[in-house]
Amino acid sequence: MKYSGDLVAYTLGGTSYLADFTNVSFKVGANVEEGKGGAQRHSNSVPVKRMFEARTEIMRTVTGARQTSLTMSVANLVSDVVAKVRNVTINVNTTLQECSARADEFQTHQATGTKLTGSATLQILDADTTTLFDTLNGSLAGLNTTLSLTVGGVVLVLPVTLTGAEVTVERDNLILVNVDFEQRGTPTTATGSTLLTSVLTGTSLFTIVCQIATVGTYTGNSVIESATFTMPEEGIVTEQYNFKGLGQPVKS
Repeated sequence: MKYSGDLVAYTLGGTSYLADFTNVSFKVGANVEEGKGGAQRHSNSVPVKRMFEARTEIMRTVTGARQTSLTMSVANLVSDVVAKVRNVTINVNTTLQECSARADEFQTHQATGTKLTGSATLQILDADTTTLFDTLNGSLAGLNTTLSLTVGGVVLVLPVTLTGAEVTVERDNLILVNVDFEQRGTPTTATGSTLLTSVLTGTSLFTIVCQIATVGTYTGNSVIESATFTMPEEGIVTEQYNFKGLGQPVKS
């Protein structure tokens, strides 16, 4: 039986991630429409369009070294929070419009917008006299701020708006503050990850190549529909991507 070691080539935009992925999937599907007549009992599905999709999770790797939460050197949200951050998640979604010709069997897509949202969990230091809960409870103008994050070789400086802060107190646990934020304009800095930088800055077109030993090589053009960058409390920094195909994948 084939297993993961039989995936002998995996590239995104010409860069190999064969040594860095935790999972890969690619899918061809069909949109169908009900075609049964009014007097018929049983369904009659009629294919009206096909689509190609893919997804993957990649471990952040720099010059062969896995990047972990220990690599975080900058974390600023209203103030320096390096000593307080437990985890950070950044989600990027691309607004897509289907734009294939009516006679094309496969869907294709045009990117028309980009939106970032995110969340973080912070602990409260003994010396703290204020938290981000107080920031959201203060002036409306104080909600507009900047998130600066350097971790895993990725450097991000993102104008954001704070949208929520929740203080949680549980038995036998630390008092934590969960914070939510959303994008506020064009990213100031986004470097270190080709895929993440591309989807953040709106140039999210990539060719996917997957080769399974003896089965063949599948090549498809795609656009990043969504991305998630995760710095866990303790562990390897990861990136997850969902792709929408631009036309039909090719087998060779």
